[in-house]
Amino acid sequence: MTNLFFILGGTLFIALGALAGIFTLSLKQDFLNRILLGMVGLSSGALLGGAFLHLLPEGLEKMEPEKLFLTILITIVVYLLIEKLLHW
Repeated sequence: MTNLFFILGGTLFIALGALAGIFTLSLKQDFLNRILLGMVGLSSGALLGGAFLHLLPEGLEKMEPEKLFLTILITIVVYLLIEKLLHW
């Protein structure tokens, strides 16, 4: 029975976190424009962190570590170059 309470509590906590997006709708436009870049950075960092935490162990099982980390490094550099080109 205690597992049920942990499951319900965790689900409620995650759902309240998801409702934070609705809170941003009530913010003033000037304040929202100031924090928007930071929020985008936070969300993309969380996405990349989750991807690395889940995919690196599997990649290490299937590839040689040197090859995997070189692929990751090249991918990040190409991504940053494309981002700079599109931003200009």
